[in-house]
Amino acid sequence: MTTHEVVSLIEVAVVRIGLAITIYRNGRGQAAKLGKFKGELENELKNINGKLGDDNYGLSALSTKIGDIKEHCSGVTSTFTEKFKSVDKTMDEIKSAASRRRSK
Repeated sequence: MTTHEVVSLIEVAVVRIGLAITIYRNGRGQAAKLGKFKGELENELKNINGKLGDDNYGLSALSTKIGDIKEHCSGVTSTFTEKFKSVDKTMDEIKSAASRRRSK
């Protein structure tokens, strides 16, 4: 092996070692950033779950509100049903009175 070849091999080795150190440092930096990001996501998830579990503003409040709306709508529907029955009864009375007048 000539001196030129030995120097070239040493240069390649130095470049590879430098590259390996750079990759290692970047990997550690990325791992730290990902760990911080993961912690932030976990905190956000806890906050969201807390808001969803809140009895005044969460999913249970929504369920209660929907139940109230259903109750109101059923009351309105039964009121309309009674009004329509009353109108039908009145119409039947008018028709029977008219037919009695014609038959006289």
